[in-house]
Amino acid sequence: MNAKPISDWWLEQYLQGDCPPERAEVIRVALEQDPELQARLQALEASNRDILFTHPPAKMADKIARRAGRHEKGRQSQRFSFTWAASLASVVVVVAALFISYPYLGGPNGGDSGEIIYTKGLEAHLVIFRKLAAGNEQLNEATLVRAGDVLQLSYVAGAGRFGVIVSLDGNGTVTRHYPARGKQAVELNAQGAQLLDFAYELDDAPDFERFFFVTSEQPFAVQDVLNAAQALTRQSVRMHNGALALPDGLASWSLTLPKP
Repeated sequence: MNAKPISDWWLEQYLQGDCPPERAEVIRVALEQDPELQARLQALEASNRDILFTHPPAKMADKIARRAGRHEKGRQSQRFSFTWAASLASVVVVVAALFISYPYLGGPNGGDSGEIIYTKGLEAHLVIFRKLAAGNEQLNEATLVRAGDVLQLSYVAGAGRFGVIVSLDGNGTVTRHYPARGKQAVELNAQGAQLLDFAYELDDAPDFERFFFVTSEQPFAVQDVLNAAQALTRQSVRMHNGALALPDGLASWSLTLPKP
């Protein structure tokens, strides 16, 4: 059996039928041998029923569609082409899964720990999914991404009240993701993981894509984050793992995804 602990996120994928066949077999065998794992699976099933009762898919799909409609005419990034990450039904599944549980990505530079930690008291961080034909795959530092991959971002505010999301690629291009416009950081929603309205298709920039989530307890300027990211591009050997030089009071979390 795989030595890595079976996370609640894996069990959630198993329930949805989104597991790769090898992982599904590992979970199936483990369920036959581990009563505690069986109890966890039953608890997730019960939680799913509660979520779907409280947030009916039709109602959530309508809400997502209305939110997305407000942004359809917004200007898109030159480096990313806009696309939906999935049909509305698939997005509802992702939202429901995020309400239930997901593996925390770990310290300042991410990493899939397989541990379930709920949002209260957490470090602010991003949860990033890639849309696949078989479902949605959560990404971590070891996940190789390629041009054409469609990514969906969500954030967990943790202790942060205001935030900005930007990215940096192997060409040294800085892209602003959230908020899409305005000079000030956006006020964050602290109620669990928050799915952004848009998904993004990666371009052919080489080496890596790195996402930053900068937060603070006080309002701050988006330009401070953009300036720090631009400064990092002038230190090519540190672009993929160097820290942002930010003003006092700002905290930064990042996830670097390797590319061919």
